[in-house]
Amino acid sequence: MRGAVKISDEIHRRKLNIAAIGIPKRVDNDTGIIDRSFGFQGAVELAQQASHADHIEAESAANGIGLVRLMGRSTVT
Repeated sequence: MRGAVKISDEIHRRKLNIAAIGIPKRVDNDTGIIDRSFGFQGAVELAQQASHADHIEAESAANGIGLVRLMGRSTVT
């Protein structure tokens, strides 16, 4: 959001009649006023790809085990 503030400050400094709106990009999908945040769907798709690739890799070895570590605000490490 710092970028939106800088843009807004510059617009104000130039005395332009323009509105600057900042939309947060959150992979955790924890923005309260919207159903899905930008970045969330991409994070889900990448997690699915990693899980699928790991599954294929684990199946290719005898007694193979696949591990995928996903990070996020609510994950437990």
